[in-house]
Amino acid sequence: MYYFINRKKRNDWWVKAEPRWQRALMEAGVICPGCWRFARGVTPGAIDARVTFLPPSRGFDTVYSTPLCVMRRELADIVSRHTDELVWSDAILPDGQPSAHHRCAHSRDEVWLRGGRGSYVESMCPACGRPDYTEEGQMYAIERQLRGREVAMTRRHLLLVSERVRAEIEANKVTGLAFFPIEVRERAIDGFPDDPADWTPDMVGWCALRRGAPAASL
Repeated sequence: MYYFINRKKRNDWWVKAEPRWQRALMEAGVICPGCWRFARGVTPGAIDARVTFLPPSRGFDTVYSTPLCVMRRELADIVSRHTDELVWSDAILPDGQPSAHHRCAHSRDEVWLRGGRGSYVESMCPACGRPDYTEEGQMYAIERQLRGREVAMTRRHLLLVSERVRAEIEANKVTGLAFFPIEVRERAIDGFPDDPADWTPDMVGWCALRRGAPAASL
């Protein structure tokens, strides 16, 4: 069993990115202007996130409209012991100083959480052509994407941790976190190919539950 980590107060505001910093990354071709993920072919090094809103109590969050997440240093210290696939950086506050309480991270290899047969591809990004997938029902991960890793990051920039890492986080009493269980399956059950790289534009709007799915994926 794995768990994804989110902020404890789910209705709270996301961490706000500094708009000029966001625009600069898009203009430099680092972030896709359509889906706010890293642009195709870009595997960046450390990127300090410039934020306009970051309460010290925030345990974990995504940085709005960017492919980065931000977490308290106590959590970052634990996570970093179990993975070498995350790239670490600082959260720069409005006064220009790095946060003393938080670190930022992004992943070199994202994991897609999948849903059931009511899931669908809403669209393809008009800028980079990657799918906008909506998972319906109980979410799960595919075993071969995880590759036995203790820590991974999802395409929505949430942390995915093993039972062992969750136990260590709880033992260290890191606050401000919520854990949601994620099952691991051998194959996808949403009617789409296991590897999102195999998805094509003709799959937009497909829903295996309501409209059928491409025969090759069933």
